[in-house]
Amino acid sequence: LSSPPQPSEARRRATASSSVLRGHPKLKRANRGAPKSLPGEGPTVSERGLGDVIASLTALDVFASSDGSVVVDLTGTIKFGTADEEDGLGTGENDYSAQVDVYRLFDRGTLFVNGGYKVRGDPDYFDLDDTWFVSAGGVYRISPANSLGAMVSHRPEVIWYADDATEFTL
Repeated sequence: LSSPPQPSEARRRATASSSVLRGHPKLKRANRGAPKSLPGEGPTVSERGLGDVIASLTALDVFASSDGSVVVDLTGTIKFGTADEEDGLGTGENDYSAQVDVYRLFDRGTLFVNGGYKVRGDPDYFDLDDTWFVSAGGVYRISPANSLGAMVSHRPEVIWYADDATEFTL
């Protein structure tokens, strides 16, 4: 006879932290019709359905230096909350963001930095924060067919019990 499988350490921590979170006063105030479980707890389920629809409009070369080596683009984005919130596919709320992209162009590469601000919809069961975001990186053309690039992105926490998000891409 074998012993029953034991929950992983990550699962035990998620369950313990969700119990602490569930009792937190801020969550109790925001918990109007919230799902019964928090991320990281409960069974794994799959849902199908339409996700959120995202529309963006970018104005290219809003500024360009006289030699064309520095350019600035502006982007506005709307995330339409079309995903079914009851099935856990989305918040059911619209989000809006504005972003500025600055590029420095070289013969064999490009450096870039962008930043913006996202206004998140206000679902009944979570207090999501509006946040700024920023990323920077570069691309170097190794040959006519190959390039190598790297980027780092950062945004602060979106909900009070989560961490900031920093991503590195190579």
